[in-house]
Amino acid sequence: MNTRRAVGVATLLAAALLLAPQRSASAKDLVLGFYAFADAASLDAAAGTPIDHIIPYGLEGKTEAGIRAYLDQAAAKKLKIVFSVKDAFKESKWYPKIDWCPTQDEAALLACITSKFAGHEAVGGWYLCDEPTNLLGRFKGDKLRTNAAAIRVNSAKPIFAQEVALPRGLHWDILDEVADMLLVTAYPVPDKPLSDAFTRVAEVRSSHRKPVAAILQVFDKNNVPWFKSQGIVGRPPLYEEERVMSYLALLAGADGIFYYSVFQMMKMDGWQEHLRRLAGLASELKENFPAIRSEDKLRGTYVVTADDGVYHATRNSGGEDRIIAVNATAEAKTLRIEWSGPDGKPVAKTLRLDKFAVRLAPIASLK
Repeated sequence: MNTRRAVGVATLLAAALLLAPQRSASAKDLVLGFYAFADAASLDAAAGTPIDHIIPYGLEGKTEAGIRAYLDQAAAKKLKIVFSVKDAFKESKWYPKIDWCPTQDEAALLACITSKFAGHEAVGGWYLCDEPTNLLGRFKGDKLRTNAAAIRVNSAKPIFAQEVALPRGLHWDILDEVADMLLVTAYPVPDKPLSDAFTRVAEVRSSHRKPVAAILQVFDKNNVPWFKSQGIVGRPPLYEEERVMSYLALLAGADGIFYYSVFQMMKMDGWQEHLRRLAGLASELKENFPAIRSEDKLRGTYVVTADDGVYHATRNSGGEDRIIAVNATAEAKTLRIEWSGPDGKPVAKTLRLDKFAVRLAPIASLK
């Protein structure tokens, strides 16, 4: 028997206290996903890859039967849908006007939607908002609290929330209260440094307590009208650049990566091969995530110096001390690491890092 229900706004905040968020300050597993349209083509693209979370635009505006069919397809492909309700604000020109939830109240609409779909096995969470600074401005941030509370009436599944990068984003503190994972974009190719993927995650992570996910570029800015209107001459990011951005985000403390987007990637020549390589990268990231985020005590003491543009960390994983180094530039760089050997004598190694290189290695094995 389905006991979920749609309720009045007056009870939302009290009811939300009964369903606590599922995530804490750091996620245990790396979350990997795509932004997409709510269509079969996007599900087919992600199926069978480690990129198994989908944030689909436009889902809430479909018919009830259409949504259920889409979720059934996702479940059959073992994908998790982060159900988008980002337009459940009357300020949005895409505010869903749906006859299967006949209400003009935003929070009541969300309570209705979640009452119908929260129990579906394919629903892995809820996408609360998309750049609310641009949608709500400075003085309507409380709508985020109200809408999040409406979701919590019927669901304890994670709430994902995206905001404009700091310092311009206005509502990060509210989202840190009500969401379970905070999302921030980094679209640097070709007009900004790849290090944006590190900086933007680090800025949010250092000032907020919830896990952070990076939204990383896998599209050609030439295919996006807004970037063209800014006079940006784009190009598709290289696979090597996508790999660097991904590792930079993890070094900055990200617990998730969402690639933007399936529908934009499909516009690029050879996108199937691009997707194949991205799926391979996702497997690599999953494998290396525990080492990158390890908090085990290092066995040695290390002094690391590196050229500008090289990001690095030392971690102990599986009983071995490791160096993780990422060259975020298109030029060869070097990194030097110094420590005391087993006999107490100083040891120093210099690593050459080719352009866009990523190196993960046990320190004891360095030559």
